Amino acid sequence: MKKILFLLACVLLAELFVCNYRHFESLGNRERTRQLSASDIELEEGYFHVGDNVYLIEEDALGIEIKGINETLSTACIDIRIIGGEEETAKPVTIHQWVTDESHKLYYGLPGREIWRNEKRSSYITYHLYGKCTDLRIVPDVLKGQKISLSITLNPVIPLYFSWERVAFLFFLSCLVYVLRPSSFLHRTEYIRLKPVHRKILLALFFIIHLFLFRYLTGLNPYFQTEEQVNQRQYQELAESLRAGSFALLEEPARALQEMENPYDLLYRNQVMSEAGEWYNWDHAYYKGKYYVYFGMVPAVLFYLPYYVITGTHLHNHVLIFFLSLFFTAGCMGVVHEMIRKWFTRASLGVWLLLSELLLLGSGIIYMTKRPDLYTVPILSGLAFGMLGLWCFLIAGREKEISLKYLGLGSLFTALTAGCRPQLFLFMLPAAVLLWESAVHPLAKSIAGIRKDGGGKRAGEGQAESGRKKADNRVLSAITVFALPMLLVAAGLMYYNYSRFESVFDFGANYNLTMNDMRNRGFHLDRIPPGILAYLFQPVKIIQRFPFMEAVYLDSQYMGVTIQEATYGGIFMTNLFAWVGLLHFVCYYF
Repeated sequence: MKKILFLLACVLLAELFVCNYRHFESLGNRERTRQLSASDIELEEGYFHVGDNVYLIEEDALGIEIKGINETLSTACIDIRIIGGEEETAKPVTIHQWVTDESHKLYYGLPGREIWRNEKRSSYITYHLYGKCTDLRIVPDVLKGQKISLSITLNPVIPLYFSWERVAFLFFLSCLVYVLRPSSFLHRTEYIRLKPVHRKILLALFFIIHLFLFRYLTGLNPYFQTEEQVNQRQYQELAESLRAGSFALLEEPARALQEMENPYDLLYRNQVMSEAGEWYNWDHAYYKGKYYVYFGMVPAVLFYLPYYVITGTHLHNHVLIFFLSLFFTAGCMGVVHEMIRKWFTRASLGVWLLLSELLLLGSGIIYMTKRPDLYTVPILSGLAFGMLGLWCFLIAGREKEISLKYLGLGSLFTALTAGCRPQLFLFMLPAAVLLWESAVHPLAKSIAGIRKDGGGKRAGEGQAESGRKKADNRVLSAITVFALPMLLVAAGLMYYNYSRFESVFDFGANYNLTMNDMRNRGFHLDRIPPGILAYLFQPVKIIQRFPFMEAVYLDSQYMGVTIQEATYGGIFMTNLFAWVGLLHFVCYYF
């Protein structure tokens, strides 16, 4: 108990004196604090004064100048807030600043700053200028027609912000590090030797903690709580078209788009549509005068369509992503449990906890739940079905005789990944290995043993033959149960693809109305080396402001169009455990 109290005391001291050091640093400003009134501020003609420090943006001239300061500028509180709808107020206002001081008669620029409406601390800025500041110029990034409130205070004392949420997080993290120390009881207690009731309580607690975490994350960003953008509503539109008996979306494309010779040329498409006074649906598949959804149809069939039929309203993407995150968490927990039970029976509670969290965090689930948009739905659906499938395969191989029920269920889950995100059908590889290890290989050895034992023994020939037939039937049954769901799902997907694009293997991604004409990209070896660097070995770009790293975009001499999603570094740079896997591969094979 003393150690826990000591950790709590350390966290409280850190919150007061480390997390709030700006407050103590600015205490000497008290005598120089002054509030600026409207008369102290020169506003350019872009502002129309409505009243009570509220302004309407009418033009693009948005400079705000404070002249004749003539004192040391240590801090400022620049509070600029957009007054309007939830979508507008949820975004920060970026301000750009220029100053003059004792060493600079002309304005020089300072770094930009984001001011968040719901985070007062973001309004406080600390300066380190050359002597006394003479003039300050501020230009906010706001749009014509927006209404803002404006308040500026020079040299205020930065308030002490005591955050109970931060205290709770730091205390939890400190306790976690303490209980996971090498001498902890967690590393002396074997996970598999826990009483079943205790293990169930532990698993339930682990699941519930992540339930609350994912619920918080999926509801964090107001932008993703509704599907305002047309490209974010594709699964809802597909549900409507499926209910109407059509694979094509019900919306009719614009006439100008239908008359274009090549509607996949971005710049030409934008020019033609703009001249015609019409527009198109971004990121939709367009083929022979119809809009389609090129994302996997399984989420639409299993979730969006039933919800729409039953309730008459549409399922929001962020709600589905919350439940998919729970399915994925359950699958990860099940896989870790079965792996320890099957291969690592002496693994400790500490290893179980670290391995479970590593599997979850390494999957990108935090990013996906924090950004619960359309593009996350097929990815997380595929991951959830894939992990549930692996869990079922591991359960199927528990006993000496394979469970056909769990084998078939695992096969179905794995097959559904192809209808969510086709690339995730790679889950088929470990599934096939588990099938071989749990069913085919043991039964093959059993058949060989029966034949060996039965050879030359006339009296036992009938019994040996019967044993061989039973073993053969078990192998045949296992293969059939494994293959049947795969074939049924594959047949459905092939019919879906052929009905839309006249090819059983074409999911429609090449007909996407996006940044480039994907039909003619082709395959070029010159794109492989930059891809290897970007996705495997690209170093992390460290910066000096929160969140202390920055997205990295591909910068190469490839003379052509190459498309890349921004990353935060290659997998070997961001995941040190990947080096362990690479080292094992090199040592094993070389």
